[in-house]
This record gives sequence, C-alpha cells and structure tokens, in this order.
Amino acid sequence: WRRIIVEKPFGRDLDSGLRLNREIGKVFRERQVYRIDHYLGKETVRNLLVFRFGNGIFEPIWNRRYVDHVQITVAESIGVEGRGSFYEETGAARDILQNHLLQLLSLVAMEPPTAFSADALRNEKVKVLGAISPMEAPEVERQVVRGQYGPGWVEAAEVPGYRAEPEVDPLSETETFIAARLEIDDWRWAGVPFYLRTGKRLPKRATEIAIQFKAVPHRLFEGAGTDPEPNLLAIRVQPDEGILLRFSSKVPGLGLDIRPVSMDFAYGSSFTADAPEAYETLILDALLGDQSLFTRADEVEEAWGIVTPILETWAEQPAPAFPSYAAGTWGPEAAETLIARDHPTAQIFVYEPGHGFNSDRRKDYHEPSADLARSILEYARDALAPYKRIRLIEFSDLPKTISGKIRRVDLRALEAQRRASGRRVRDGHLPPVAACRSTPSCRWPGRGPTPPRAPRARDPRG
Repeated sequence: WRRIIVEKPFGRDLDSGLRLNREIGKVFRERQVYRIDHYLGKETVRNLLVFRFGNGIFEPIWNRRYVDHVQITVAESIGVEGRGSFYEETGAARDILQNHLLQLLSLVAMEPPTAFSADALRNEKVKVLGAISPMEAPEVERQVVRGQYGPGWVEAAEVPGYRAEPEVDPLSETETFIAARLEIDDWRWAGVPFYLRTGKRLPKRATEIAIQFKAVPHRLFEGAGTDPEPNLLAIRVQPDEGILLRFSSKVPGLGLDIRPVSMDFAYGSSFTADAPEAYETLILDALLGDQSLFTRADEVEEAWGIVTPILETWAEQPAPAFPSYAAGTWGPEAAETLIARDHPTAQIFVYEPGHGFNSDRRKDYHEPSADLARSILEYARDALAPYKRIRLIEFSDLPKTISGKIRRVDLRALEAQRRASGRRVRDGHLPPVAACRSTPSCRWPGRGPTPPRAPRARDPRG
C-alpha cells in the first residue's frame, strides 16, 4: 500500500488549500491521504467522544437549552522558539485557529455519528464547520481580536517581544494572539456563542474546553447569602489532563450558605498506564489505515472558509498598534470584551492557597492596599482566565469588590508570597483552579508541596 502524511497548515488560505488538495488528488486517492493534526491524537481529545457518547447523562443537556456558552483556549507560554521565519508566514490564525481550535470546536459541537468509523465521524465534523457562516468585514471587526506580544515576564524570566525575536521583521504585523466569537447555525447550537482564543507568551501552557451552563431559571434559595453559580464543565486537554465538573453545594452548619464545589477526574491519578504521545498514536493509525483522527479534504476547505475572510479583512485594514499585550499576560484587553459584552455580570473568584478552591472558610476584608489589590486582580486573571468568563475591574473599584464579592481570599498568604518573591503574585504563576485540587499534592511552582492542614483535635467526650 501507499499512503502520504501531510503536516499542517494545509495551505495559506482557501484558494491555496483547494489547490493543494487538487495537486495531492492527482497522485493519491483520498483514502491514501492522512492530514495530520497532532491535537486529535491527544488522549483527552480522543476521550471527548467517549465522554459525550458513552455516558447517557451528558448528551441530553449538550445543547442550546442548557449551555450558555463554550470557551476553547489553546494557550502557550513559549514564544516562536527560533522559528521566526516560519511564524512570520503563518501567525496565530493559520497556525492554531484554522486547525487545532476548529477541530476541537467540531468535536464539542458535532452530532452523534451513526458509527464509530472514519467517514461517519468526519461527516459530522464537516457539518459543524459548514454551519459556521463566514464573517463580513464589520463582523470581523466586532467578533475577532488579534494581538502581538511585547517584552515582559514569563515564569519569572524576562523575555523579549515578538519583534525582537530572531528572524522576525522589526515592524512585523504578524499576530501572535487571536480571539474569536463564533456561532453555529444549526438546531442544537443556535444562539450559543463559542469563544476561541490562542496566543503565545501567555502566563502558562494550557489547552482547555469550558462548557458554561445556564443559571437556574428561578431563585429558590432567597435566604442564602449568594445565588448558586452556573455549572461548569472544564475539559483539560493539557497539561494535567482531566475533567472537572463544578456545581453548588450547601456549606455545613446552621443557616443556608451556598458555595461552588468541584468533582475532578485526573488521568494521572485514575490510570497507572502512561498515554502514548499524540504523534505516536497518529502515525500508528496511519500505518494501520485508520483515518478517524485525520482531517479530510472537505474539512480543510470548510475551515479555510471560516478563517480566510478574517485574513482578508485584516489585509485591508490599517496596520495594527502592535505590540498590544505584554508577555506573561492573557492577551489584549479587547479580547476580554468578547465575553464581557455578552456576560457583563461575571464574578471573579480567587484560589485560596493551601485550602483549594472548595474552602468553606469565609473571610471579609476591607480596604486592602493598592499593591495587594493589583496582585489579587492579576492573580485572578492569570489563574482563572482559561476556565471561566472574567470581567476586568478597575483598580479603583477593587476595595468594594473584594469586600462585596470575593470572600475566600487569604490576603496574608498572598501578601507574604508577593513580598518573598519581590514581585507581584502574577509573576509567581500559582496553579490554576481547575488543575489544583485541595490536596497536599497541589504544588506551587518551585516551592514544593503545599503543607497539609493540621488534623482537627478530637473531642475527649466523643
């Protein structure tokens, strides 16, 4: 037999993608062509089909009636890593959006296939991509944000801006960050926004899919101090592969106090076997002739049909004001408005060091210092941005916000961390909420395991 493996990107735009498919088709039949996207070989992505279609409790609520919005994030802490000339020709839209992000979107949004076969799976993915209408220029300006990183700090190391990287034009207009709001015009997902974003030199490496469900329709627990938060399902593709489900629970004790708690499944603690690398899985499938995890020609063309109008609109616009975000931050502030515009009342929660996200201890602090307020805000953005919607709050509003909404912040621990490190908490890169459970194994980078809480003294009376 004869087979060919083609690495992404599959062309530069829709026209080049069509030409590439035609040229390959002159020599190979479609069943011999394996267009490889290594994200489809990752264990968590492969498990997404089993999670959706192998469990009866999720599929009935996987639709516009229960889902408020979906966020898909592919964040990288690295820069171009010596591939400046390559990245100058691609950018974030061609490198990640056209393949990785749209492939993850299609797996999340696809209908159940008639069979677990290559053609049946890819037929459903093509339907999803075909239901996303190409954007006109005004929509691109309103629904898509691009950015380029400048100098900054990542993982406690100072890094240069993109234009200072080797083999990069000092006046480059290539985007290293893109965020987009897409909608799927079909019966299942009509009216549900999908927020996609990717970028380089972000605070941490994380690929995640967050399914944000709608709030309860009726406020039943009026006596509670807070309303139940909407449920969240977070699928961690990398690192710390796993799935987290957040729901509301009553805090033990008198009265009625409701807090969010989480159930967290992690591959590392549930299975002893190590998963093979993505490329190992895909190359073996190619040798075996299984095309299930490879993209088909019409998939490539549908994906380019979504991305090409964005690229064409950018080409006609004036030069952007780059750089637009500092290395070590979560991208341009304009990207935050894509979600804030639809969800202006999103809350901010802060992970309490040493006690996990599910701490039931309540703290009310008033009038924190300006430096500490900035540290809390930046820490909240860095730790939670991949998992749920975040609304930026002006520093001048932080004291009343903290006393009114954020009630689980260990200010003393944050202040001690800031003073010990000599920089803001953001530069310490504390572990994200969904990846850091309330166990002694939860690690602070470079600081070893978090010490466990002292055991509660036993009452001699029993």
